[in-house]
Amino acid sequence: MIADLRTYILANSAISDEIDTRLYPTRAPQGSTKPYAVINTVGERSVDTHNDSGLLHEDTVEIVIYADTITKVYEIHDDMRSLLSNAKFTQGSTTFGKTRWIRFDTDYEESAEIFEGAFTLEITWS
Repeated sequence: MIADLRTYILANSAISDEIDTRLYPTRAPQGSTKPYAVINTVGERSVDTHNDSGLLHEDTVEIVIYADTITKVYEIHDDMRSLLSNAKFTQGSTTFGKTRWIRFDTDYEESAEIFEGAFTLEITWS
């Protein structure tokens, strides 16, 4: 699911113009060029639909954006929110049924001199 979600996000030119292909699963390589983002599944749940179509999944996904300025973090966040809010789509072998925004937090890592914005989504998929 994460690979298909990553592909869908990076197919959006507003996002890929900002981060190119630097949307990393799990963790970014050391020394990654900014801005970049990291995508992780932080919770998983299967939902029995009681029919022949099988199980639906509800995953909680976190995407963390890293950039030199807080303005850039917000720009990328806004592009991703526009793309994913209430989105229903099929990418690869995954059908995404519902995407719900849960929260968005920002921070500044002084030791790394980098701004970050973390947002959490609840995604239903099959």
